[in-house]
Amino acid sequence: MNGVHLNTETLSFRSLVSRTLSPLCLPLQEETLQRCREDEEKRKEISNHFQRTLNDIQTQIEQHSNRNTKLCQENALLADKLESLMNQYELKEEKN
Repeated sequence: MNGVHLNTETLSFRSLVSRTLSPLCLPLQEETLQRCREDEEKRKEISNHFQRTLNDIQTQIEQHSNRNTKLCQENALLADKLESLMNQYELKEEKN
């Protein structure tokens, strides 16, 4: 009977602990879930912001690259014109 009595006491104690802790744990579980949701939302917002920033930077890089290409072409044309003018000047000087 001692074993049965001990098991009954153990079960009663476990039941008491369960009844006592369950109401305490439930709000903590809900709070933890809410924090997880909030943290996930913040992570998504930060990730989206980071992605938008990367996209903006990529767009700026492309724009600057296009502008640099255009400026290089203009510089090459101006260099050709300058060389042509210098050649014309040299020919004119030789004739004089």
